[in-house]
Amino acid sequence: MDFELYMQKTDMCKEGRATFYEVHKKLSEPWFENIMDEAYAAYDEGDEKFEEFLTKISGKLDVSVEFLTLYFYVRISERTYLTYKKLGICDDIFYSSMDDFEISSRLGFDRIGIYGVPRSPDRPWQRLILENKIYRLGRLQFELYESPVDAEIDGHNVKVGDTVINVHIPAFAPLREEDCEAAYALARDFFKKYHGIDACIFYCDSWLLHPWLSEELPESSGIVCFQKKYKLLKTEESPKSTLLYVFAKEYDNISDYPEDTKLRRLVKARLIKGLPLGSGHGIRL
Repeated sequence: MDFELYMQKTDMCKEGRATFYEVHKKLSEPWFENIMDEAYAAYDEGDEKFEEFLTKISGKLDVSVEFLTLYFYVRISERTYLTYKKLGICDDIFYSSMDDFEISSRLGFDRIGIYGVPRSPDRPWQRLILENKIYRLGRLQFELYESPVDAEIDGHNVKVGDTVINVHIPAFAPLREEDCEAAYALARDFFKKYHGIDACIFYCDSWLLHPWLSEELPESSGIVCFQKKYKLLKTEESPKSTLLYVFAKEYDNISDYPEDTKLRRLVKARLIKGLPLGSGHGIRL
């Protein structure tokens, strides 16, 4: 794989690229001759074995487990790339999908101060990407999914277990209505072409769908526009997902939460008042 092209396409940060090549050079030395065979074997056995492998290599290289996770995910994605090619999926979609490693690494730095893919909750999520189950199509990510609910929308009935398209919203980009609608259009074409789905029903479980947001944000807000496209099925009152996505981490004291954006100020005010934060589940066509 052309790693420089990979890093350009996935927008890996300058420091990440430098460390990647440092690790790559060390692992090219004779005593690491079979390192990728070990990495694939450990990865295929599951996250527990993969953690043991990464911890062992981390001690030898004096490189964080989080960064080694990023490094080996890039290397393992070479195998994913072959699957994309076999299916005829274009390179742009491959690189867009693999960009999630950089997003997780940036979030990891915000959460724990270490650049690289955190152990939890990111590893199970990244497996879905490496195993060809989640695709980045424009602004959004899409996953073939079994519906967890019975629902109806505009004459379309969905039963538990039916195939729906689970929608995920990557961080670090504006949530513009036109970008999201373009992404849904790409998804309709993609899943029809590669998975034979003629009519996509999109399902989303996200803090972005909780009703309080549309009550407090202006009509022009990208979040409000995103919400309005969905038929809300249910809500869950749990602040953790909101806090992780809005602030990157949970703080011990409410007073420590930053107030540098309007959204952060609104969320912090609700925490202080004891008002609900949580997620919403919805569907749309």
